[in-house]
Amino acid sequence: MAAIVMPACKFGCDELYERGYLLVVDGKVVPNDQKWFSETLREYVNAVAGRDCPYWNEATQKYFQEHSARFRR
Repeated sequence: MAAIVMPACKFGCDELYERGYLLVVDGKVVPNDQKWFSETLREYVNAVAGRDCPYWNEATQKYFQEHSARFRR
């Protein structure tokens, strides 16, 4: 059975997270500084950057770390 680390809105945050534009580092939503952003996309990402991710905890942190490692090369 697969576990879902966090629910996210498919219209924005989920897609940006899945494509590596948004990362969760130490419980905070951060933009991936290794991705190129259009001006519009940067505005959206900046609006959610810095927010706490309530689904980051000791049990889930490894999934977020693996995700970040995949998109930060």
